[in-house]
Amino acid sequence: MDRKKELQEHMDKMAKEMAKVDKQIEAIQELPDGDDRKIALNRDDCGKCADTCFGTTPSPQPCGSAVYQVQWIMSGVFIALVKYVFAITCALMVHESAEVFEPSIGIGVNIQLLCIIVSQFCLIPFTKIGVTIAGPDVIAAIFSVGMAEIIAEATTDNPESALPTLLLVMAVTTLLSAVAWLFIGYFRAARIVDYLPVCVVCGFLGCLAYKVLFYAVKLSVGKYWYTPDALGFWKLLLPVIPLGFGLYYFKKYHHQLHVSPIVLLALFLFVPPLVLFSTMAGMGNTTADLREERWLFDEMEATQFWKTWEPLYVNASYVDGTAVALCVPTIITSVIVVTMACLINLQATKQTMNMPQVDVAHEMKVFGWANVIASFFIAAPGYTQIKFTLLNFHILNNKTDKKPGLFAGLFALVMLLGGFLLINYLPRLTLGMLLVYAGLPLVEDNLIFSYKRVTKKEFVTIWIIVLVNAIAGTLLPCLWSTSAQTYECTILSRPTACFLVLALPACRCVDVVRVFNRCAHRSGPGHLDIRRSIRAKPGYS
Repeated sequence: MDRKKELQEHMDKMAKEMAKVDKQIEAIQELPDGDDRKIALNRDDCGKCADTCFGTTPSPQPCGSAVYQVQWIMSGVFIALVKYVFAITCALMVHESAEVFEPSIGIGVNIQLLCIIVSQFCLIPFTKIGVTIAGPDVIAAIFSVGMAEIIAEATTDNPESALPTLLLVMAVTTLLSAVAWLFIGYFRAARIVDYLPVCVVCGFLGCLAYKVLFYAVKLSVGKYWYTPDALGFWKLLLPVIPLGFGLYYFKKYHHQLHVSPIVLLALFLFVPPLVLFSTMAGMGNTTADLREERWLFDEMEATQFWKTWEPLYVNASYVDGTAVALCVPTIITSVIVVTMACLINLQATKQTMNMPQVDVAHEMKVFGWANVIASFFIAAPGYTQIKFTLLNFHILNNKTDKKPGLFAGLFALVMLLGGFLLINYLPRLTLGMLLVYAGLPLVEDNLIFSYKRVTKKEFVTIWIIVLVNAIAGTLLPCLWSTSAQTYECTILSRPTACFLVLALPACRCVDVVRVFNRCAHRSGPGHLDIRRSIRAKPGYS
């Protein structure tokens, strides 16, 4: 027995030593190649602390070349502007869903800006994906819209309780999302998505695509939404369609076109508003005329940042308990879908950037603690956004530089403290364009290209889910279809890599995806070999 106890102690000691070695290997793998690696190894404690906060840059150290300085500054500026516009878009989606919330759009913008600030400043020092860009997502905003509509109806007789109630349910959603992510991180449960049927996942994401495009049209046309036969409806909508499609497909094929993504962003972000204002100025119109014709949003007053927390923390007694109870199903659904989206974005980022050393469990813990903090600031849920992360990476060609993300967070902080509302000068077509840009990949991957990944029966099921959602105007049909479809879909695709298929909407250029797409989608013993080959690929975890 003594000998057995000695051997067990020795094995435990060896296991601890191996864990230390694994951490050292992981740290070495994160270092740059060539001379940059030697420099990084020789860094003192202050230098290593700076690398943790700001990331590493190419030689010459410590800041890189003058060209590289221009690159990261331009990347930070454009990402900050795009994220700011997306924050405004999410706020408008929520607060224009009911009349009672329209006066508080400024508070809505502050909530989304707080999400960017907390996400960037809390994630950056701890994440292993240096170029990560985090913040609010349209998916979470869609569910917030649903809750806003429920609260508006429930508080018709007591409108002063609507805003405190909305802020409470949004904070609770963020907190519950954080708890779910911490659970996944600490219990290493990222594979829970393996048990979701492929057709239901694609149906979920297809419904979200429909919702995103729905709000793209609604925000683009404003009050003309209720009169689609009017000339103003089509006058405002038609420019949005080519701009949104152009931005998405030019960005998608920028490598083939040999055009920098930063040039494309500048072209689509600045040229359309410039053309609009120049044309209207040439015709003798003012900004007041543009607002009257609905090219611009109605002018909004800036909201001081401390007033964001006043309705809930000062007027907590106004919260309507009945409205909160009615929002519980939507909160639960939101937490589930946002968690799925977070895992999709994280896994896709890891694979697309070829970073097998990134630990999904560690990242989920970081996201979880960041959102615990965000919930007390009444911020929306925030996590890595693959679109902006890859955009940052393509501009910098560097996986570790954290300065553009910090710049985006600092920009959001300045906008929050300064109380400046860029939305007063931002044309509707810019917001509509960005929503179309956000919705097109969901449409492509889940409603079109999914035909190659699933059986015909599953493909029809996907479209039925989306059509029922479009007709009923709610995401609940997706949940109802889960119980009916789980058994059947599991039989149709039981040996397949469900998590891999779930990651496809956010990631299309990964080796494991190509291997899977070349295989016939049929039930049989061959699927076991496919599963093994997928698991053997780098980056699969």
